[in-house]
Amino acid sequence: MSLDYAVGRKRWFERETRFARWGRRFAFFSVPVLLISVGLHRFGQIDTPTLINLAGLSFGFALMGFIAALFAFYRIWVDGLKGWANMFSGLIIGEAVLAVPALAVAVTFRLPMVNDVTTDTASPPAFEALAGARRMAGAHITYPGSEAAAIQREAYPKLQPLVLRLPADKALGIVVAEMEEKGWELTDKIELPGQYPDYSSRQPDAVPLPVPDPRREIMRRSLTIEGDLVVEAVVTTLVVGFKDDVVVRITPRPDGSRIDMRSASRYGRHDMGANARRIQAFFRVLEEKTREARRI
Repeated sequence: MSLDYAVGRKRWFERETRFARWGRRFAFFSVPVLLISVGLHRFGQIDTPTLINLAGLSFGFALMGFIAALFAFYRIWVDGLKGWANMFSGLIIGEAVLAVPALAVAVTFRLPMVNDVTTDTASPPAFEALAGARRMAGAHITYPGSEAAAIQREAYPKLQPLVLRLPADKALGIVVAEMEEKGWELTDKIELPGQYPDYSSRQPDAVPLPVPDPRREIMRRSLTIEGDLVVEAVVTTLVVGFKDDVVVRITPRPDGSRIDMRSASRYGRHDMGANARRIQAFFRVLEEKTREARRI
């Protein structure tokens, strides 16, 4: 064996595979792209379509990094090249970033493809104050219909109206207070058909609320309920900042009030169960607060 051959062979085994370096670079670059885009969206600096595009770009870089790291593993294992540290960095970071869409896909197959759920599929509460915002986002305004209702009933059979043994005005107070406590953004109008003052000529138009604290003022009134009370609000998800819309309808009954709720996503055809969970959690709190109110 010649000296030149031995030296060349040594240099070959000491050389680091380029796949390992590029795998690490692609994987590392995907992380700030994802985090910055989520942060900008959460604080309202970019819209949801832009976030989706940037997230897709981040997942693409993560996938390229993961694939490059796999090629690096092959070259290291078969040809004896260097690059274990970079290869493992690309694999681990790429896999961590790709876990986000992988989890979303898994949930998509496990839950039905719905993005609008309600406790009353026959006559769902309607979006009125939020209709314009949903129209601008390209989201539907009316409930999808009987097919969606059948899918919802099969997937969420326990999603039913809530009956409270409280008059409608007190139920309204609890509903609004809980929305405010959760940080939901209430719309500027609360419908008060047939209430004080008399807006009978404009029913069912929404009644502008007085200032400085209109919702608290409505809660203090002693109302003679003749129709439904409707409250609409915008929900901003905690981490990503997606905008979902909710509407709560309170119907007076001789034994109290019936609460119906509708929660709908503005973007995407699949809510991953978020809207149903929101309604169920909201109703649990209403039941607890109603029990507390009845003790007083």
